[in-house]
Amino acid sequence: MRIAIVGAGFTGSLAAALLLRRSRRPGLVQLIDRRGHFGPGLAYSTGNASHLLNVRAGNMSALADDPDHFLRWLEERHAAGEAPDIEWAGAQSFATRTLYGRYLQDVLAESRREAAAAGGPGLETVYGDVVRVEPLTAGGVRLHFANGQTGEADRALLCLGNFPPIIPVADLTDPALAAAYIDDPWRPGALSKIGASDAVAIIGSGLTMVDIALLLEDQGHTGPVTALSRRGFLPFEHAPATPAPAPETLLTPPVTAAGLLRGVRRQMDDGGNWRGVIDGLRPITQALWQAMSVAERRRFMRHLRPWWEVRRHRMAPSVANRLSGLIEAGRLAVAAGRVEEIAARGGRIDLRYQPRAGRQGSGSGPTTLTIDWIVNCTGPQCDYARIADPLVKDILATGLARPDPLRLGLDVTPDCRLIGRDGRPSPSLLGLGPVTRGDFWEITAVPDIRVQVNGVVDGLLASAD
Repeated sequence: MRIAIVGAGFTGSLAAALLLRRSRRPGLVQLIDRRGHFGPGLAYSTGNASHLLNVRAGNMSALADDPDHFLRWLEERHAAGEAPDIEWAGAQSFATRTLYGRYLQDVLAESRREAAAAGGPGLETVYGDVVRVEPLTAGGVRLHFANGQTGEADRALLCLGNFPPIIPVADLTDPALAAAYIDDPWRPGALSKIGASDAVAIIGSGLTMVDIALLLEDQGHTGPVTALSRRGFLPFEHAPATPAPAPETLLTPPVTAAGLLRGVRRQMDDGGNWRGVIDGLRPITQALWQAMSVAERRRFMRHLRPWWEVRRHRMAPSVANRLSGLIEAGRLAVAAGRVEEIAARGGRIDLRYQPRAGRQGSGSGPTTLTIDWIVNCTGPQCDYARIADPLVKDILATGLARPDPLRLGLDVTPDCRLIGRDGRPSPSLLGLGPVTRGDFWEITAVPDIRVQVNGVVDGLLASAD
């Protein structure tokens, strides 16, 4: 079987590694990436030692059947003095993302060697940009690259990762405004133009904002930074907590957003630590989401999502301490409100926002920040109908895929096959990782993605028997 994997970040690289490890038949696995980052992808390519994983080392194994795999790898690096940037605490350690990127490269290389020794499939890494997918009458697909080349595969796995966030205002036609707007803070060199004393507004107050605030400090920035989001919530920090098993009654139909909230509150009223209660939901989070109707999922998104996100996706303690230090020193302010206007005036930028009632005075009027730079950290764009990526536009235009009902990603079956405009699952195209968020919800962290990829690989190999 010939399998093409589009996207070589964590999801795509893990899919390639598992196919190489588990298949004992000749074949070819093509791992395709437009940036040529095979293994780390964008998420784990940062070279900044301040950027730590948001999950403890003991839960970060890439291999579902070997939960201590990453921990053993990290222990070896620590013993060899190759992990100087982490506070060693065994399974409770928070490793740097750069180290985790090296780990993924090692997993891929080790899997390649195992496959070669066992007569399994080969691995071909392709530095290229897939812009179109063409179903073949005889089965399989033809991939069209931006350079005009093509390639064929029996199955194509779309592991596209996350896309840059949406623009927070409609009009960026003013050249001065466009020059001061950083749409993708992870683009190499994106923050290098920011002067040491420049005033910066970060749109968003989640984990990406935290990363950028620390990165600015590391590069010597001392000017004022304001993080602005609708609610002004900051992620909580990790602290010791024993996961509390989720009550089986949470999955009793009908599963509703209000019922989930009542269940969590009941556990906390009974003395449960909220971190333990949230962690205890992890094994059934996807089941809860999939048991909800579309209407209930919308209610969750509208009413509970902000509170869920900051408690579910937390900061490493050392990161939280640094962030608190910036706030206490007056170098970082966090505001809650809605952006109303962004305009270039007098060589600087005026950002006007309406403060959220109850946060900066109920009923207070608009507030204006005079700044030099705007950095968009609102989180990845999920509405695929608005994404400009050529491949995404192609599969939507041709009807090979459709957005999920909540427009959080692409619509897929439980086994991750793309659902076309006509409602029929594709026999040859699959989506994995964040592109499936509408159907799986929690599918951005390593522990969740590795379970999904594990199941998809098992299905692919079973169909080849």
